Amino acid sequence: MTLDILSAEEEKLWRQIHGIKPWDYDETCSYCGKREYEILKAPETVDVMVWVWNMKCYGCNDITPVVWPVNVDLEPIFESIHFHSFENLPQKISEAYPFFKKVFKKTKNVEDFGNTCTYCGRYQGDWFVMEDYLEIAYTPESAQEQRTIKVDLTPYERLWYSGPKKVLNLHHPRKGSFASLCDDCYRLYTQKKM
Repeated sequence: MTLDILSAEEEKLWRQIHGIKPWDYDETCSYCGKREYEILKAPETVDVMVWVWNMKCYGCNDITPVVWPVNVDLEPIFESIHFHSFENLPQKISEAYPFFKKVFKKTKNVEDFGNTCTYCGRYQGDWFVMEDYLEIAYTPESAQEQRTIKVDLTPYERLWYSGPKKVLNLHHPRKGSFASLCDDCYRLYTQKKM
């Protein structure tokens, strides 16, 4: 299996974005120069889990479906996911769920994607939908639908969500020595062949 790693230029930009020092994740075998860590590029597409459930419209009091992103299959994400976690996510959700569309959000004074009532068309505020989601999060079976949506990452998002992966074990053959040897070089060292 080949690893999709960042180029030297991409890695430099990745380090700048995250404030990672040049010496972090940069230890190498003292003999052959192989790296202990490689910076893996995030995948081109990610799977985002969305839940759909019914809630009461605050405008007409009818029951209307709403959708909310719940989880993403991408290793370096630690924060909670939102509609704007990925640039292409709102459009993908809108394609799957027509009631999730562009609306004017008065509190933010912007036009943006949001849940709307399927009866009266009123925008269901993100705060209220998220609050409702927090209520059903402990009983996932109460969501009417749990679905995975494939989302394409932009080049910047692929860089942002890239992360280090340990690909090599380094050994320190002598106490007080700063030499680090990979498995192959350490084996040669112990056999007195280097």
